[in-house]
Amino acid sequence: MNLLKISIKYIQQKWLGTSLNVLLLGLGLGLIVITLLVFKQIEQNFYRNTQNIDMVIGAEGSPLQLVLSSIYHIDVPTGNISLSEAEKITQNKLFVKKAIPISLGDNFRGFRIVGTTLAYPENYQAKLQAGVWWQKEMEAVLGAEVAKAENLKIGDTFFGGHGTQNDNNEDLLHKDKPYKVVGIMQKTNTVLDRLVLTSLESVWHIHEHQDHEHHHEEGENHDHNHDHEEDDKEITALLITFGSPMAAINLPRQVDALDNMQSAVPMAEVARMLTILGIGADALKALGYVLLAVAMLGVFIGIYNALQERRYDLALMRFLGASKAQLFGLIILEGFLITFLGTAFGLSVGHFGLELLAQSFTQNLYFELKGLLWVQEELWLIAFVFLLSVIISTILALQVYKIDVIKTLQ
Repeated sequence: MNLLKISIKYIQQKWLGTSLNVLLLGLGLGLIVITLLVFKQIEQNFYRNTQNIDMVIGAEGSPLQLVLSSIYHIDVPTGNISLSEAEKITQNKLFVKKAIPISLGDNFRGFRIVGTTLAYPENYQAKLQAGVWWQKEMEAVLGAEVAKAENLKIGDTFFGGHGTQNDNNEDLLHKDKPYKVVGIMQKTNTVLDRLVLTSLESVWHIHEHQDHEHHHEEGENHDHNHDHEEDDKEITALLITFGSPMAAINLPRQVDALDNMQSAVPMAEVARMLTILGIGADALKALGYVLLAVAMLGVFIGIYNALQERRYDLALMRFLGASKAQLFGLIILEGFLITFLGTAFGLSVGHFGLELLAQSFTQNLYFELKGLLWVQEELWLIAFVFLLSVIISTILALQVYKIDVIKTLQ
């Protein structure tokens, strides 16, 4: 007796009920898988981009906003701080191992232009796939995704636009100050992939030029001392790597005591934000589990109804020589097949669905989102679904032993 053929044949006969159970099971599982994949990649992306950055110094405001704007570049900056004042903090080598200045304010078609030093790409072990690193003003090095999206190559020029977002406003472009592409970075799977890097001097040059024009319009005297201008240089943030464990306690207090400055610890802010995001992820997973529960209830009802409808058939199979153990295995197998189809459908919905969504909205995402990857939690999820299926099928399959062959066939 071929139990597999019999099970498949019966599932085909009851295709509508089976399809509904598979659909519900697949949708529930798919929703949970998408939630797991997205949240896992968000978590990995946030922690990956904080590597070697223990603290951020910036203008007063929201610490989370400071971290999001200066490390992840997904929020507007809190303002600017004095470069000279910030550098005074970094003179204590016992507390500060490395300090990376960044200056924001412009974008290129939505990709942020970051004025910084070579220590910034070095922090992420970035390497060039073409060209060289910037060496003078108005030279730029592109992230891999920027170069790909805008189809730029070495030697091309482009104009930056005022603001951190692309407003598609021609009046905001710095058309008199073009950047020249001198390098393109290899893919790093970090925030660098979506950035345009240049020197601090480039950013200062553009914005000083704007300020000078503004002063001319107001008729102000424009004869400034260059040394004074140098003292007034500003940056958006300073990314700090601690030199010792004591710095984690003392340095933030020193910074927060200063006027117009604040410190933010990325790991603490990220943990707090992931906790908030985790509430939404838990809600989505809860919905997925509700769909799973409804699907498993459907499987239970389907197999139970099948048992009632097939009591005569099962009794006849017993009369023709099938053992109770074989009939028991038949019911278990049918439950397993329905669960297998639903699980396969759910994994396909989760992985391929997320991949299609990521491809469709790639320009609106701040980091690369993938659907075609596997997370360990999925294995536990699949094991849970099949365990639940075996339990349900076993409870129902035990009814086989209660079938009275003689009475049923009469």
